[in-house]
Amino acid sequence: MLSQTQAHRRTIFSVTLLLLLIAASRILRLSLDQRDLHVDEVWSVWQLLGAHPDYMRDAAWPPLYYIVLDGWRQLVGLHPVVLRFLSALLSLIGAASIYRVARRLWIGNTRREMIGLMAMVVYSALALSTLLTTQVRGYALVYALLPVAFWFTLRYFDHPQIRRAIPLALTLAAMFYTWYGSVGAFLLIGIYTLLVYRQAIWRWWLPGIIAGLIALPGIIGIMGLVTNRIKPLSDSKIEPLIPALTALYKQDAGSSVIVWLLLFGIATVLIAISQWAGSGRPDPYKIPSGVGARPASPADFSLRTERRLGGEDKRFSRPLALLVWIFVPVIMYGLNSYLGLFSANYTWYFVLGLALWMAWGLSQLPRSGQIVALAVLVGVLFTPIPYAAMQITPPPLGRSFAWLAQHVQWGDVIAIDPLWKDRYCNCVEPEVFDYLSRLYFPQGLPVVSNPDGYRRVWYLKWASLEDQAFEQRVRQNRVEGMFVGPPEALFRLYEAPPDSTGIPFENGMRFHGIDIIDQKPGLLARRVRDTVRVRLWWSVDKPITVDYSVALHIYANGQLVTQSDSAPQIVEAGTPHETSRWQMGRFYIEERDLEIPDSLITGAYPINLIVYWSGDQVRISAPGVTQDRMLPIYTLNIKAW
Repeated sequence: MLSQTQAHRRTIFSVTLLLLLIAASRILRLSLDQRDLHVDEVWSVWQLLGAHPDYMRDAAWPPLYYIVLDGWRQLVGLHPVVLRFLSALLSLIGAASIYRVARRLWIGNTRREMIGLMAMVVYSALALSTLLTTQVRGYALVYALLPVAFWFTLRYFDHPQIRRAIPLALTLAAMFYTWYGSVGAFLLIGIYTLLVYRQAIWRWWLPGIIAGLIALPGIIGIMGLVTNRIKPLSDSKIEPLIPALTALYKQDAGSSVIVWLLLFGIATVLIAISQWAGSGRPDPYKIPSGVGARPASPADFSLRTERRLGGEDKRFSRPLALLVWIFVPVIMYGLNSYLGLFSANYTWYFVLGLALWMAWGLSQLPRSGQIVALAVLVGVLFTPIPYAAMQITPPPLGRSFAWLAQHVQWGDVIAIDPLWKDRYCNCVEPEVFDYLSRLYFPQGLPVVSNPDGYRRVWYLKWASLEDQAFEQRVRQNRVEGMFVGPPEALFRLYEAPPDSTGIPFENGMRFHGIDIIDQKPGLLARRVRDTVRVRLWWSVDKPITVDYSVALHIYANGQLVTQSDSAPQIVEAGTPHETSRWQMGRFYIEERDLEIPDSLITGAYPINLIVYWSGDQVRISAPGVTQDRMLPIYTLNIKAW
């Protein structure tokens, strides 16, 4: 038999361990999935980014979550993982609070610790729960506050005092100012108190008045929302009852739907058996008395208070109240023609009743069965979420912008095809583009409507549905290069040479400049043993009859220390490297590697360009060449020990 201190320590350890597991399931999911923010999440963040945040004017969502998110954003930044981490942290509040709810609901039950632990995991493991607590939306905050509000409700109705009414009222007001749909959760809490506390329902007057006064400005503000938003939703068509409910509960359960059905069935059977068998048992709320009875404890007096408030009927009223909570989607289906709120996002609060119901039933398993059930639930915490089935589809630009951040150079611009922007693509909202630009290019990435005059242009279009005239302007005097993204949101680089005029060689080849491909902004010095990759741009002024070679030389103290010498190394597939096959009117791009030897000392070393024909080894002259007919085209700054 464990002492009270030992039992207390074991409880703290168990609750802490489960909170850590719940947190780990969220953190691992956020770090491994690396999903882009979907449109609604971007909307939550985008409203915070202007000089004057717009969330106070959002007709659909009240401001409390935006205020919390804005403070978090200023601390951690804009990356999707760190933004979603706020929701993961909030989920721990809900998990800890539902544990307190279970302990109070089943006070006097020897298995209430296990009920509380299982309720924590069920409330956190459902696919819908995981989704709501790993996205940047107000649902995360209200999902955390609902168990807190229910816990404060039980505390107040068991011991009605003003000091307990105030935190209850403040929590209800906070839920309302987080999500207007919290009214549905308020009704369920009210139904529970009506069924369980019966004549004590009148005690709602005090927290109700306090919460109502606090929420009054918001109530006035949503009058327009009720008529403008609910009416279109109520006009939406849904399937017949059974298929619609099946689809909804399946969506809520996610990929572990069979596990949830099995555990729910076991819990329901055990509750039915226990309620039937317990109907003839002694009243569990009766205070011990008589000769040989144990002394009454503080818990006994709490039970006596519950009896006075209707607790003697909880054996029957509590299951009924929880069943009403579980079948909220059924109620919302019936009211859909009036409210239009039959969906997972609008009925999420049924999870609280489901968690308490399943935890209560599964706690009646033998000790080994309880451990197995708890282990299965913990395992479900880490199962994948079918985001596509839950209609969560990120916009197609997120991964593209992450890739662009690794390939964009200083001076690059984005040109958006007019047809992509105005006619064809409804898949990317303007605020999504704005958010991604701020996230991946905090220094700014210009978006231009006129591509003329820019050397490197990233052309955003819907492939095969381009504005032909605009595309021709982008292509003019540029080479089509690398690309990223799906066809409906394709980025392709169109690049002009560094020197549009170029340097003519006597053989008809024209050199248009050099790019250092791996050059990063501010990287001026190179180390010995580094490899420098360069890109050379060419064209021809006339047909060439022979195949010329190209060499890059670096000298130190008059001695050749490194070189790249061969026929042109053309990078575009299908383009000839033989100069005799080159055509006028287009650019040819080659890439070469130069190894920096460790024999060099700190200094500036020119890269020299040589053009020659291998048949006679005679170097071709051009304006600016040295006496050795070498053209200096770039200077490497080498730093050595």
